[in-house]
Amino acid sequence: MINGQIIGVFSTDSQLKTEFLRAQGKKHEESPLIIYQRVSGENTYTFLDTDQYPEKISTYGRIASLVDYVFYILPKDGKIDANDGELALLFDSLAIKGIIVDMRNMFEEVQIRRSFMGSIVTNYQFERFTGSASKLFDKPKSDNQNAETLIWIDKAFEVKGVGSVLLGFVLEGSLRIHDKFYAIPLQASVEVRNIQVNDKDYEEVSRGTRVGVSVKGIEMKQLRKVRWLVSYGHRVQEEFNARIMLSELPLAIARASSIGWLWAGSQAAPAKGM
Repeated sequence: MINGQIIGVFSTDSQLKTEFLRAQGKKHEESPLIIYQRVSGENTYTFLDTDQYPEKISTYGRIASLVDYVFYILPKDGKIDANDGELALLFDSLAIKGIIVDMRNMFEEVQIRRSFMGSIVTNYQFERFTGSASKLFDKPKSDNQNAETLIWIDKAFEVKGVGSVLLGFVLEGSLRIHDKFYAIPLQASVEVRNIQVNDKDYEEVSRGTRVGVSVKGIEMKQLRKVRWLVSYGHRVQEEFNARIMLSELPLAIARASSIGWLWAGSQAAPAKGM
């Protein structure tokens, strides 16, 4: 069974970010997410990126809600600004673990920890860039075989001779041929006919894996509406209440908005205080 990890690569410096990604794996996709992959035996590492920041933070928000951890690439000009504070605020909001990478030896570790005081970033491991970051990767772990499955879908299309195909990430549990799921938001039942990872067929894959899934039970005209595949044990709610904790990060204050946003996979919605 193949296992995987989903890793976010975040930076205000697009040039350094691309340099880092090219050293880690091969580019597989570039719209709407930029996806690089690295394969090591039965383990896959998928790196997610966007070219929309700092103009828009929404795609980074979606990425942050999917990943196991992040690499935060420091800018080459040696300056931390409000955009970096905004990213730190995003990491705070989801309590994401991560690693700080200084690719040009422009920063001292104590300087970075002082700049992000009050943020989760102060707990991140600090590393100088030496090429491949494979020594820093966590080894993918399989979920409990009985864990409920959650798959985020970002692409859907029809393949001649194959039928309906969904592309996405296994975020929880595992995926097997002939498994049945609810397709959200349609509330329709679908059955898995075939599973592919990097154009290879598999009988079963575990969490953290980028997958292509051939399914039956849904018409093509409805296929592109599918955002999630969930096992029958998952509870689905349209709304819920939550408590919000404000970050103490000073750099984020200048960019703070009176409107909060809630991200879950490909979906974003405004969240208002009460």
